Amino acid sequence: MAEASGDERLTWLWECSEAHVFVRRPTEIEKGYACPRCWVRRQHDSRVSQRAKSGGVFRLDRARQRSKEELRLAAELAQVFPVDLDHDAVRIRGYVMDQPFVTPDILITDLQVAVEWDGGGHRKDPGLDQNKDEALRQSGWRVIRAKVDTGDHGADVVAAPTGLNLTVVGEIMSRLLEADSTKSEAVAQWKAQRRWHGSAVYESLLRLWGETTIGASSFRRR
Repeated sequence: MAEASGDERLTWLWECSEAHVFVRRPTEIEKGYACPRCWVRRQHDSRVSQRAKSGGVFRLDRARQRSKEELRLAAELAQVFPVDLDHDAVRIRGYVMDQPFVTPDILITDLQVAVEWDGGGHRKDPGLDQNKDEALRQSGWRVIRAKVDTGDHGADVVAAPTGLNLTVVGEIMSRLLEADSTKSEAVAQWKAQRRWHGSAVYESLLRLWGETTIGASSFRRR
């Protein structure tokens, strides 16, 4: 421990080598009970390290919540790009919210690109999203983020002020062409037809994740 203070008869305030502050009695420290955050991290590390190395993908034991817009976007991108529907987590270097992995909305593992959909009900915590994106980048991944409410028009941010529509999907596909230009003709054909193509995949994803799917589904045709 780096530091401790307080009456020996009471609990003490401790600070571990990772600058986590916690409360323990001196007798508990002597018995080996140390920083609870570090303990949680070690437990997560032990489980995740058996499944993926840094930058690698794996499937969570418990399905996480997904929005219908996210599933629709995944189904549509899968018409052109090799969307990974078998995995939902990426092992990272370091931690985000004390976990050694993050769960991007859509994985295109062959290109090491993660696509994030920030819909109207997305959490209002840009700091957490930034930490997640940075952790992915440090692990060798590129992040493309589509946002309903955004003033950010950076190279990897797609504005979607009216929600998910064909224009937004087409713009994401254009960004993905930077990672795989061999799909340019397929993307051009997809855009030329001006309609949703992935309905069958979307319906199968709804059946697969039906119990954890949230949010209303509404898509513009243009």
